[in-house]
This record gives sequence, structure tokens and C-alpha cells, in this order.
Amino acid sequence: MEFQAQRHWLVRIFAGCLVLFFCQSVWAYDYNKDSKGNPLKWAANTPIQWYLNVSAFKGIPQNQVVATFQKAFQTWSSVRCAKLNFAFRGITTTGAALLADKKNVIVFKPKLSNIFEINIKWDNKKNVLLDIDVEIDASYKWSLNPLQNEYDLESLAMMIVGSLIGLTNSKVNDATMFNSFGAMSMVKRTLDKDDMDGACFLYPSGQKEQCLNPSDCPTNTTYACTSKKCVLTTPPKSPQVCNACKTNSDCGSGLLCTTLGVGKVCLQRCSEDNL
Repeated sequence: MEFQAQRHWLVRIFAGCLVLFFCQSVWAYDYNKDSKGNPLKWAANTPIQWYLNVSAFKGIPQNQVVATFQKAFQTWSSVRCAKLNFAFRGITTTGAALLADKKNVIVFKPKLSNIFEINIKWDNKKNVLLDIDVEIDASYKWSLNPLQNEYDLESLAMMIVGSLIGLTNSKVNDATMFNSFGAMSMVKRTLDKDDMDGACFLYPSGQKEQCLNPSDCPTNTTYACTSKKCVLTTPPKSPQVCNACKTNSDCGSGLLCTTLGVGKVCLQRCSEDNL
């Protein structure tokens, strides 16, 4: 027997900053479940295929949108303790929410009631995912290098890939799958240990999340191989923290120019690895 469901990302405004919320309770990493609480995931040893439809989105050249999503899929597939294989099937004109086609389409729509919507179909007897389609609101100011009032497309792509493998939202603030991010923020480009733990729970590879050199870690320069573990490096201390700024270039290495209250200041990114 096949079942399907739809989940939404809602938009709320806090202190002048756009924040995205997933409609679900928060318990560390979490995942889609059947009515008995069993995890829903893709069949073993089967590449997760995906298509992209960008016909309704003109804000970024198509080849750059494709490259951004491919980079996000590559970042997730680099998690050593998870067996994740993806297959990009190309550009399509097929709209999302056609769950019967089992294509896993990521499609930009001219206008949605939510920032993006996820449509899921699964086999309730085998607890196997059959199709996940994602619709993205193309009217938002998506950018590859977001400035004020712009939102990072790569961060969105990272969240969508996490959703495609079956993860939902996390309670860990620094996780890619945490249920909020703001304008100009690019922190979700980096997978947190919590994201990796979720992927490894659903698709264990039998390998431990360990490393011999930095190239064994997720493809992001903020990771280091320390004691055979991939950990976030500690951002350098800087006297520029809390200085007024206009763009990231006004801040030192490891700092972001972020809206705080009525202005923008340089802030240092923190995580449970470097607190």
C-alpha cells in the first residue's frame, strides 16, 4: 500500500530577519516516519535520482543553479559513515507533486504559500520511500553570495538534499537541518555532526566518521582532521567582533557581517565543536 504526504516550510519574521520554520516538533536530528514510528528511507543499494526544473527561476543562470545543487549533493555524499549515492538525471520541464512518476523533481514555482514544500510518497509495507518532490518559491531573492535581504541558494540546496534522504528538522542550532536561517547566512553550507549522525543512522555504510587527512572530511574549508575525526575548526579570535560592517569583506577571517538589532555587525560563528 502506498501513502503520500506534504510538508511545508513556513516563513516568520523575527527582529527584521527572515527565518524559515519546518512544521514539526524538534528532537535533535529527526526523520520521516510511518504511523508506527519506523524510519522511511530509500531502498538499499539504489542511487537516489533527482531532476531539476528551473524554468520559472531567472535570478541565477541555469548552469550555476545546477552546479550549486550538485555541490550540495556531493557534500552529503562525502559523509563517510553514510552510504549515499545520488544520480542527477538532468533538467526537466516536469512539475513537482507528480508523485506517480517517481522522479524526485526539484522545481522552482513562481509563487508558493511557503518558501518550499515537500511532497512524499512511500510504500507503507516496506517503509521505503518511492518519491520526494520539492517545490521552491522562485520569488525569493536567492543568491550565490547573498547580501542584505538575499538568501543563500546553496544553504537551501543543502536543506533540500537532507530532506530528500529522509531527514526532517534538528534541534542543534548549528546543523544544516536546523529549522531556521536568515538573510545573508551561509552557515548551512557546512554539515554539522548532527546532520552526519542522521544520515549515518538512515544509511549506515559500516565506516566510522573518521579521517586521515582533511580531504577525507566534508568538502568545506572549516573542517579539519583532528585525532582521526572530522571537526569544525575554531575560528580565529578577532578584535573586529561586534564592529559595524556593511559586507563580509569588512570583517576578519572566520567572521560574518550579520544583522543584529537595527544594524549590522561582525560576528563569529560558533558550534558545539568550538565553544
